[in-house]
Amino acid sequence: MPASTAINNKNELIEVLRFLAAFAVFFVHIPLVEKGHFGVDVFFVISGYVMMLSTRRNGDNFFLKRLIRIVPTYYALTIAVFCIAIVMPSLLITTTPDIAHLIKSLLFIPFIKNGIEHSPILFLGWTLNYEMYFYLMFAMALAVSHRYRGLLVSVLIFSIWCLCDIADVFYTRVYGDLMVFEFVLGVLLYMIMTLKSEPQFRWQIVGIVLLLVVMMALPQEKLPASRYLFTSRFFFAGLPSVLFIYLALVFLKNRRMPGILVVLGGASYVFYLTHPYVIRLVSALTGWFDGSMVQQLLALVLSIVVANVIAVVLYRYLEAPLTNQLRKWLLRRRQSGPEQPSVA
Repeated sequence: MPASTAINNKNELIEVLRFLAAFAVFFVHIPLVEKGHFGVDVFFVISGYVMMLSTRRNGDNFFLKRLIRIVPTYYALTIAVFCIAIVMPSLLITTTPDIAHLIKSLLFIPFIKNGIEHSPILFLGWTLNYEMYFYLMFAMALAVSHRYRGLLVSVLIFSIWCLCDIADVFYTRVYGDLMVFEFVLGVLLYMIMTLKSEPQFRWQIVGIVLLLVVMMALPQEKLPASRYLFTSRFFFAGLPSVLFIYLALVFLKNRRMPGILVVLGGASYVFYLTHPYVIRLVSALTGWFDGSMVQQLLALVLSIVVANVIAVVLYRYLEAPLTNQLRKWLLRRRQSGPEQPSVA
């Protein structure tokens, strides 16, 4: 198989994995199910993997590219929800039109919103706070060395995680959560899968594994609850996510993905951010989630259809045009090839 075809197939597969992750999170917000939290962990592992993949040739304008990819859609939707909080506050549960909350949300600063920890204006924006944290760490690693970017970003994340043990306050609970190591798992997965073609990763892999061993070997009785290894989602969701992604990349690498899943994968970022509000809207308009089993199933199907349609429309007419235009305006150099898929 030609190299370009192999890359395209891998990109399609990653798009499908992103959609499956977003779709899993969708079911967390369905009253009938309320399961699927592992989708966030899949996202984080994919993010670590894709950031290594997308910088395999160079890391030019890395952080700017990430901002262009993440910020415009997130800002537009955050401001939209803020306006709803002003005009029709009854449609929202915990969000109020607090300007301080808006500013912190737009700056990806974690905060406690009306008694709920780490909950930005846009409901699922807390995961983007982690994403932007990882992008910043990755950009710093790239600034030091492209060759050792994987090991360096892992050391940075580990070092900050250790510093968070100094005090048990809100910000240290956020960045001291073991979830941050799910990005490291994605970085490690990329290194292992490309070791034959990129043998310089050999000793970096050893270094990252040692960091993870040290992290897991620390005395846990002194750690905040979110850092207990065997009760953390890093253990029961992060590690299985790595296995899931590895198996998908190995067994589906030469398979063409169904076109509809690739399209939905492209729109998965918008789908991920908007679906809780679609579910609430369907619930408010129909009341079916509080009805019989048949009505709840109808509400589920309707929510799936509406959420995906809205996501595809917003992707094609908002996210994609806005992102492409900003890339033309802000990037000084064009990538030598097509941009690799990224995770939200």
